[in-house]
Amino acid sequence: MNTVLLAYCRMGELQKAEDLLRDMRENMGLIPDVVCYTTLIDGYAKGGDVELVAKENDNPISPSEFQDIKDRISQGVS
Repeated sequence: MNTVLLAYCRMGELQKAEDLLRDMRENMGLIPDVVCYTTLIDGYAKGGDVELVAKENDNPISPSEFQDIKDRISQGVS
């Protein structure tokens, strides 16, 4: 599933990526791992959409936390 998420994010299809993540949790009985969430956050970061990252309903993060994550991703640090 991580590969599909990555493909959606690279194509700019963030809504499809978010829908897939939701389907994994709600319909497939899968628990998304840190790679799934990092991929989605990276997609939002590259798209410049701070609002959507900050309002992630299950795990809200502050704008400063988002910036830290974005910086780490751009530097290749996990």
